[in-house]
Amino acid sequence: CVTNTVSKLNLVTKLKGKVQFFTYIAPNAILGKFASIGEGTIVCPNVCIMTNSRIGDFVFVNAGSQIGHDCIVGDYSSLMAQVNLGGHVTLGERVYMGTNSTIIPRINVGDDVKIGTGSIVIRNLKRAGTYFGNPASLVEF
Repeated sequence: CVTNTVSKLNLVTKLKGKVQFFTYIAPNAILGKFASIGEGTIVCPNVCIMTNSRIGDFVFVNAGSQIGHDCIVGDYSSLMAQVNLGGHVTLGERVYMGTNSTIIPRINVGDDVKIGTGSIVIRNLKRAGTYFGNPASLVEF
């Protein structure tokens, strides 16, 4: 499993049309009514994806994560273990969320955002970059 979002995109681009991608959903994952899961996505054990949520293509959702109702998770994103998305959260493409990170309801996260382990997102994150802390803020390197 490739969790680096850019590496995942590059790998899929090279292999598209040459191999068949499969989608895996662990038998004990819970999918709410009208939840949809994209091509090449991996949903690990003990994940809960609530009603009307849409998980894009080539997304990795690690063990114990919870995705609230009416969420959108963009293509090539990676959610590590125990991630929690409140209802109506939208993640752009290539978003990486570290273990135990949380996003409160009705927040939008742009493309190419990385959220550090244990961080709590309480406002929209439009600018690409790495965010860390409580509340999560942009880390300048």
